[in-house]
Amino acid sequence: MKQLADDILASRNAPDLKQSTWMAERLVSVYRGRDFVNPAAFITALAMTFEQFPVEVGLIVSDPVNGTPSKRTFAPSLAEVKADLMERKLWAKGVRLAIGRIEKELTEGERS
Repeated sequence: MKQLADDILASRNAPDLKQSTWMAERLVSVYRGRDFVNPAAFITALAMTFEQFPVEVGLIVSDPVNGTPSKRTFAPSLAEVKADLMERKLWAKGVRLAIGRIEKELTEGERS
C-alpha cells in the first residue's frame, strides 16, 4: 500500500490520449448502453478528465472490480467520476502521511 501511495503522489505522468480513452471505455463498458445518450461524447469527456490525474489514479477508478463501477449501480456522471478520482488521490496522500507518522514514531521509539 505504501508503494502504491508513493507512486500516485510521485507520479507526474498523466495518461496519454490512448491510455485515458482506454480507461474511459473500460469504465463505460460495464454499464448498460441505454444509460448513455451519446456514449462517444461521454467517453471523450471521461478521457479528458482522466488526463487531469496521475495514470495510477485513473487505473484504480476505472477498475471494474474495485473502482467506480464497484460502487455505483447506475452509470456515473462526469462529476461523480471526477469526485472518485479526487478521492483516490487524497486517499494516497492520507496513506502516505499516516505511514510517515508511524515510521517516525517507530524510529523515535527505537531511540528511547
